Amino acid sequence: MLPTVASSGVSLLHTTHLVTSDALQNNPQPDWRRTGTASLAGLKVGEIDQLSVYTRAATADTTMRFAILADGQWYVSTASYNHSPANLANFELRTLSSLTAANAWYSNVFTAGSSLDDNVADNTTATLSANALVTGYGWYADTGAQISTNSRVRIDSYQVTTVVLSGDNAYDTWAGGTFANAFPEGQRGAEVDFDIDGLNNLLEFVLGGDPTISQPGVAPAVVTASGDDLVVTFDRSDESELQPVAVKVQVSNDLVTWNPADDIAIGNVSNAGPVGGAGASYTVAENDAAPDTIVVTIPKGAATKMFGRVVATQ
Repeated sequence: MLPTVASSGVSLLHTTHLVTSDALQNNPQPDWRRTGTASLAGLKVGEIDQLSVYTRAATADTTMRFAILADGQWYVSTASYNHSPANLANFELRTLSSLTAANAWYSNVFTAGSSLDDNVADNTTATLSANALVTGYGWYADTGAQISTNSRVRIDSYQVTTVVLSGDNAYDTWAGGTFANAFPEGQRGAEVDFDIDGLNNLLEFVLGGDPTISQPGVAPAVVTASGDDLVVTFDRSDESELQPVAVKVQVSNDLVTWNPADDIAIGNVSNAGPVGGAGASYTVAENDAAPDTIVVTIPKGAATKMFGRVVATQ
């Protein structure tokens, strides 16, 4: 179990003072508030342990939900909240965990330049990928036909609690796990090839392999596709992506010279290219319950032969 801490880099969604300007107020449309992107740069859904907020609605009829901007699209939680009728004078704490649970969100609730969807319950439900990039979060309040002071929703102390991935924690946790054979602590270095299968321990970590046995099926596959492009396919574990581990594909015409200018750095999402000096492209197929599948396509051009290999560094 990785530790969790309160993130110190996020902005409060809204302050709360007992004046109208510090309340969300509708007349009568749903209201929407969202942060900028700077404080969330690089954060992924899988790195969020919990969202929490203190809120106080003027009436118990207002329906409230968490909101998140992931991979460029706004979602609101299928979980909804109403204020306790007997506690309208006080703030109540709302929390949301398990952000990647199946069908936990409504999709297509807001598009830049368009109005906010005021009936999210008829939207398609969605499951968020652990690797989706987060660039905003907020609080959705549907006050219905209420107007004036009855439409107010006050918000305070919005907090994002994140999973901490520091140093080699993810790799060390993996290396200390259970494998087919004993994995001596003295053989767990990233560059060590303990099972002598041509894949060092760090690559085993990235590819989802077992560092104690040879597994030919785990190794990257190289094939020639239509048009004589070189295609390299391999898996990448979520644990290695979140740490993160730098993964790239290198190319050579002779298995001797690997020109760094041609290196293809693999990111978190598909890239239509050109990437690297060889003008490559790649796709990333997200598999939440298994390693993601990476397919890299490299034009051969005038080369009569071409080779590819996958390397990983911390």
